[in-house]
Amino acid sequence: MDELKHAARAAYERGRWWWAARVAVIVVPLVLLSLFTATQPVFNLVAGSGLLVATTWLRWRGGDWSAAAEIGLGAGAFAYLVPLAIPACGHCCAPGTACGLELGPCIAGGVLAGLIIGTRAGAARGVAFGVSAAGVAGLLGALTCAPFGAAVMAGMAGALVLTVGTVMVAARA
Repeated sequence: MDELKHAARAAYERGRWWWAARVAVIVVPLVLLSLFTATQPVFNLVAGSGLLVATTWLRWRGGDWSAAAEIGLGAGAFAYLVPLAIPACGHCCAPGTACGLELGPCIAGGVLAGLIIGTRAGAARGVAFGVSAAGVAGLLGALTCAPFGAAVMAGMAGALVLTVGTVMVAARA
């Protein structure tokens, strides 16, 4: 009987891991797309690997953790996509150089992501949800803000964290 329970539990856990790993269908193409703008592809591969591990683990945990991964990816899409629009606006700055115009879009992406995460986390889901979702969004945004330098990436991450924290504190008041 114990052998049957063990086999059932193992099958259950394998199913949970496979379900959680399906997030790779979203994460891997985003990482590969970011390599086209990357000045340091190794950073993108490491950050992308961290993003894949974090989202898979959060989804495997289930409940609010899984929701944090999904909200983080959705909100992080703003931090990911806004910097990609910089060349489309007619501004052509060589990746790896700070021209001054890329900081604003990266910060805007961080603020938008922070507003979404903060309002979804609010008072109901708590700090762990907000931190997890912000971590996922920050890793996703770093993939496209990194080519513009560490200061720009730090601006996006700082805007994201400050916005999430401010909105969550306001929701608890």
